[in-house]
Amino acid sequence: MKQPTHFFNLESKSNQKNEHLIFFNLKYGYKKYNAITNNFTYPAFRISTKWSIEKEYWTDKPTYRANTLFVKKYGKDLNNVLDKIEKITYDQLSIYRNSNDNNPTPDELKRLVFEKLGRVQKSESDIAISDYIEKLITKRTTLAKTSSEYWDIKTGANSSDIDHLIPI
Repeated sequence: MKQPTHFFNLESKSNQKNEHLIFFNLKYGYKKYNAITNNFTYPAFRISTKWSIEKEYWTDKPTYRANTLFVKKYGKDLNNVLDKIEKITYDQLSIYRNSNDNNPTPDELKRLVFEKLGRVQKSESDIAISDYIEKLITKRTTLAKTSSEYWDIKTGANSSDIDHLIPI
């Protein structure tokens, strides 16, 4: 798999305070095949850092960080946040690659990074056993009596008494 490369860049359009939003961009070798054009496209992973800075305080090529004038005036919080975003993104990419043996889509990687940064609540896909049983009882007791999966109301009531057997 391709070694990932990244850079930070400023949005071209400034806000009312003459500040530009900072974006994090990552290229990690994810490619998508387009059957119509018979070519591969390489969509990049790009997220907003939610921080803005004036152009005069930004250093481009070697570091992509706030310069020393900014650090002296406002502190190094911005550079620490940029380092944190960079580290979390590389860690999540590495974890996904190691567990799935392929590259995540940019949307999957974005979800993982946002969960780690605390911007999005982690989604739970597990179904509790008791919820599953309740849904099953409701479904089977409401079916037509001629159905082979039909349960009588008494059977459903007995089945719902198994809650004490399920460890919570």
